[in-house]
Amino acid sequence: MAKAINLPANIDADKLLEKLKLEKKVALKYQKRRHGAWADIYELYRNIIRVNRLTQRQPVNIPLMKETIKTIGSKINEDTDIRLEDKAGDLDKEIIVNALWTATAELNNFELLDRVDKKQEQLYGRSHFVLNIDHTKDIPITIDVADVYELLVDQKTKPWDIDTARYTIKTNMYRPLDEILTSDKYDPAAKGKLKDMGAVNSDTYRKRMQAQNQRLQSLGIENVQDMEGYDKVIALDGHTTYLWDKQLRQYQRYYVVVANEEIILRAETLLNAIGVDFLPYEGWADDLEITDYWSDGTGDLILVPNKTINSWISQYMENRTLRSFGMNFYDSTIEGFTPTTFQPRPWGWYPLPGKPADVYSNVQIPALDGTMQDIQFIVNIAEKASATGAIDKGAVEDVKRTLGEIEIAVGSAMRRTNDMAVYYEHARKRLVDKWYKMMEANVDGKITLYKKGADGRLAENTIERDQWVSDKGYQVSITNKGQRLAQGIDEVQRLKVVQAEFPMNKALRKAVQRRLISMVDLSPQEVADIQEEEVRNAEMGIMANYTAAGGGTGTPTVGADAAAGFAAAGASGA
Repeated sequence: MAKAINLPANIDADKLLEKLKLEKKVALKYQKRRHGAWADIYELYRNIIRVNRLTQRQPVNIPLMKETIKTIGSKINEDTDIRLEDKAGDLDKEIIVNALWTATAELNNFELLDRVDKKQEQLYGRSHFVLNIDHTKDIPITIDVADVYELLVDQKTKPWDIDTARYTIKTNMYRPLDEILTSDKYDPAAKGKLKDMGAVNSDTYRKRMQAQNQRLQSLGIENVQDMEGYDKVIALDGHTTYLWDKQLRQYQRYYVVVANEEIILRAETLLNAIGVDFLPYEGWADDLEITDYWSDGTGDLILVPNKTINSWISQYMENRTLRSFGMNFYDSTIEGFTPTTFQPRPWGWYPLPGKPADVYSNVQIPALDGTMQDIQFIVNIAEKASATGAIDKGAVEDVKRTLGEIEIAVGSAMRRTNDMAVYYEHARKRLVDKWYKMMEANVDGKITLYKKGADGRLAENTIERDQWVSDKGYQVSITNKGQRLAQGIDEVQRLKVVQAEFPMNKALRKAVQRRLISMVDLSPQEVADIQEEEVRNAEMGIMANYTAAGGGTGTPTVGADAAAGFAAAGASGA
């Protein structure tokens, strides 16, 4: 059995533990700057309001946060085509590796995870996918979305490349004590220490679970976890950090598992742990900065406007309520009037020393004129900042607009939204590339895939390693279906304008046909049928013209350029 703790000879385990504690403290402090805003954003999105005696006296929330996030989500949640292309040009391997990715995506509900990832990025400004290894599964690489609070990152990390982090910490990995004690992944001596500190674990676990569940408790959920039922659950942290190997005379990235922040259960190079030496995380943000990894998101844009609107609408509601009470002042020096309180209540009476209007007078509460206009002003600012106008939200403004103005507004909003695709696609390419390399490093045997045959039935296929592993690797391409269609339509429209100037140009006609066929999802057989029908129509047209011109009874041939043109169109469409 291999040792669970394999450190360079020059590294002391106790000093390493202190190093890991310090890294976690620094990374947590670096992230905590954002926790206050994250909590406020989350509560506004979930329609949770905290009332106070000064600015938010009424429990009212205008759902601007949710409305904006959902509007942007409707524009960016279109499906994407992810394809791996063999750099060596082996199409058979390319087909199989893409089938493996499709199977991985289906097993991990990647379509849903993709939407969760996008929403988390919109709310908090940053989101991460995590690649794990589960050797009990036929396809051992699993994919999940990390809670934004649970992944801590080195402050010096380049925001566009998480692999530049000197260290990362994956926190809140809870495992039953019995599972840890029976696992051969962890050091026997460390497991013995862990077993002896069960009482300490109980308190540590309670504190960390209470912090983790604070957001859920803000929703009114009490006793989120039954603490008494989890006394034997251990909190693990997964650290990646660079250690200097004096013998090799170089830094190496290590993976270290620490229990309760006190006991090192496992320590080895990341290469030995997961088969690769890059981080099994990939994150993205759409507002990248050079200096701050935890950048702003859409939620930050909407946070202050939403709070301001809530405060104003709360005051407006209270103003209307107080005005409808019909409260009165009265002369408290008159015998028989003995008030006890000064609480706002319907038709209340409130004492004043003196003679308000000789006997009593109505409490005058001026109306808050212009509140609705002010609120609309703030909403307009938020919509401009997030490119989510009324039309994007499915509403029609009262102001009359021409069709051209509406198209310009929609086009501008779409261009701002499409700008996000650059960051998103970059992260997805890296994620799929990491998935392939981890598959290559961890899969030696056969993999069983299921594919529908021509008769519609699932057929089992056994895939050998050499059928999908490429000598030169794969290049990942990402295509947004909606964006591809919009670009294709725009390109065809431009081509048709050019074609109008050259109506008899065969080459231009073929170019338009190729673009049209490539815009729709056609099967190879459908493309072949279209090609055959077009060639047949061309032959009939040539024959008719030949006969009308007084030609003989022979059959003229269709030029080779026409057949070649449609073959190219078919390849593009397939």
